[in-house]
Amino acid sequence: MPLKSDVANARLAALASRLIPLIEHNSGLLPLLDYTAGALFSLIEAERHDFRDRPQPCPSGYLEEVVAAVGEMRDGRIPQSGLWIAGCHVNSALVRIAASYDRAVATLKRKNRSMGQRISSIPPEPKIIGRIREEVNSLKHEVDANSPGRDVQFDEALGGMEELLDFIERCVV
Repeated sequence: MPLKSDVANARLAALASRLIPLIEHNSGLLPLLDYTAGALFSLIEAERHDFRDRPQPCPSGYLEEVVAAVGEMRDGRIPQSGLWIAGCHVNSALVRIAASYDRAVATLKRKNRSMGQRISSIPPEPKIIGRIREEVNSLKHEVDANSPGRDVQFDEALGGMEELLDFIERCVV
């Protein structure tokens, strides 16, 4: 079931409220938190562009929309509307969530090593982040990725951001 915009925007605002103090009080983690902020921005932009979950193939007319978006770029303009731009932002968010999680795990491993702890003390991968990482690997390695539909919906992307911030707050800072 699609999120209502006010619910999604409240969750996005809550994520931003959690991220601000992490950035303010952990300057040594700026590369990780900066990339995480980019994931949040991408989700906000997807919502602003009226992203719609697509568990089925692209609708008719989508090819023409992609051509129009690329035509705008050719003419020096940034595409301002449509399914393509919203999906582009979701894809960016998913890649950034997966990469930020990988960075957070690497940061935790480095922190554990510096404290003389065993690497095996890394908690299991959060469930939604696992689904997001599978989707991202599909986007990277499968020629027809997303063609039959998206596996990760917008609500799950928000949940993945929540899991990411939980992990950073609990394990990294």
